[in-house]
Amino acid sequence: FSLMEENGIWFKLQPTLSLWAVAVYIAWKLKTGQGFFLEMLNDMKPDSPKPPEIILKSMERNMVVMFFLYGVLMAVLAMWFPTSVWAFFKTAGFFVVIGIFMVIQMVLNKRAIKKMSKL
Repeated sequence: FSLMEENGIWFKLQPTLSLWAVAVYIAWKLKTGQGFFLEMLNDMKPDSPKPPEIILKSMERNMVVMFFLYGVLMAVLAMWFPTSVWAFFKTAGFFVVIGIFMVIQMVLNKRAIKKMSKL
């Protein structure tokens, strides 16, 4: 498809499709039972202590939303913004968004842990 288009839109849409594929995979893992993070933790260190499952599932749900929305952003940038803007968000912008996501997720995790400790 990329060769048929002169403006390279299909090349620019690859991050969108990849982000949506990851979001769908993580959502599918959550829906079918054991989430992706828990499975990964069990594979890496089966005997080590793990965070509460509710925290892991919350993080995964939030990541699905973040990956989907970032994919939408990348599609909008690919279609209606200059390539330089798209390239920034494909590289450094992604790390900025992940950093913001991590800070917000830490706050949400602390709230959830406080709420669990009150029960």
